[in-house]
Amino acid sequence: MIRNLLRIFIPDQLKNYVVLPLKSVGLFIDEQTITATVALTKGKKVFIQQTFTVDLTLENDPMPEKISKALVKIFKEIGSYNKLTSVVSSSMATFKELTFPFVSKEKIEPTLAYKLESVLPFPLYDLNIDFIITHHNESNTESSVVACAIQTKWINDHVEFLKSKNIEPSTVTLDAIALYGIYSYFATTAAETVCTVLLDVRQTQTTIIILEGEKLSYVRTIPAAKQNTSAALLQEIERTLSSYLDNNLLIDTIDTIVLFNDNYLLKEKLETQFSVKTSLFSLKEYPEYNTTFMVPETIKSIDMVSVAAALSLLKTSDFDINTKLTHSAENSLVHRQMIVGAVLALSILATLATHAFMQISKLSHSYEMAKTEVINTLKKEFPTIDSNNITDLLARAQKEVKTEEGIWSSFSTKTRQSYLEYLFVLSTKIDREGLGLVINKMLISKKSITLGGRVKDYAAIGQFQKQLNDTELFITVPDLQKTDFDGVSLPLKQPGVSA
Repeated sequence: MIRNLLRIFIPDQLKNYVVLPLKSVGLFIDEQTITATVALTKGKKVFIQQTFTVDLTLENDPMPEKISKALVKIFKEIGSYNKLTSVVSSSMATFKELTFPFVSKEKIEPTLAYKLESVLPFPLYDLNIDFIITHHNESNTESSVVACAIQTKWINDHVEFLKSKNIEPSTVTLDAIALYGIYSYFATTAAETVCTVLLDVRQTQTTIIILEGEKLSYVRTIPAAKQNTSAALLQEIERTLSSYLDNNLLIDTIDTIVLFNDNYLLKEKLETQFSVKTSLFSLKEYPEYNTTFMVPETIKSIDMVSVAAALSLLKTSDFDINTKLTHSAENSLVHRQMIVGAVLALSILATLATHAFMQISKLSHSYEMAKTEVINTLKKEFPTIDSNNITDLLARAQKEVKTEEGIWSSFSTKTRQSYLEYLFVLSTKIDREGLGLVINKMLISKKSITLGGRVKDYAAIGQFQKQLNDTELFITVPDLQKTDFDGVSLPLKQPGVSA
């Protein structure tokens, strides 16, 4: 309950860091076995809490009834959980490797169906489709994508069967996608010409996944009928790998084989038959993501498919082939988030409205105070004006100012004439364009002219000084040292006074 409330405000996960503790379940049901793994993820620490393996061949009941009994028993022991990812076999899916001139999933998704329509054996309305991005090119302008398509009916039947047992999966994935996700999480980046083969060998099927560098390039599922002996299985694996190499000219050889389990004791046989380094995959601490996996000593063996399905840290964790069914739990969360969002939005609007009202009240009060102060100041400066209307008061004050200016101007005609004469002489004697002269400041008083500005270069300095002397307006012209000058005072010659 508390976690659901926090999810309204806090994201579950930020990239490879789980913000809220997440108890997740990975479930894989095949024709003979049910495997389930319970993982608790906190930050970058993963605790494998429980594992379950039920052999369905030991009971004589019909298969649906045996699966139902096993699921009820498993989920009774698991108790409550936050996320369930159910896995279906890749043998039911079609895989296509595609390239897009985009790097974001949001841009790829709308165009995916158009690219797949011509290469899929069924119409799009009969299919569930999802994809994973397996590689970005160095310039980050192109993405390699593996798209997966599966008939909608199979997913619907799978999910409805689980729902009938009160088990609702959050997502549905494919075993090949889950295994690719957990391997790519641990694997270091390899060159595109490096070929890696991933093998998941089970009694009911063997899944072969081939990678070119970090890209998922090929998936094949070998059915139980073709692997009744180790020799038969090795022969099928050899045929698959030979066919792949024959059809991929850029790949010369298989560089490494990774087994997710060794129930058939194939490790040494594979090394001998293919002369290729073969290793057994295991969980470990991965330095790049600083993720720690903790497995209790009581757990002797774990199933990598169900483990991979339970992990939310993988880049395939948002893959969901259950694209046409609704998730009631998630929809409920979305509805709660929408309601809380609406309440928060209304609260913010109410707060803003209250703040705006208070600010308007303050501004109105400040306006009235300023208005009173202006009226009092104007009445003090213009005692002859008797009015409390600020518009009228300002108009009449402006009229009196203009009257005063007219009176002052009538006594300053001679002075203004002198100033015009100075400007006329300067404009005719000074070659502004030739000097590159820019005047930033000019102050003219009765005794001097003060200049500020610049000329284009040092040669123009001497010319400027000479032209100032040629005006015969100044007693002396100071020696200018720089192309930029500021506050240069030029004392004016007074009428009737010799220099």
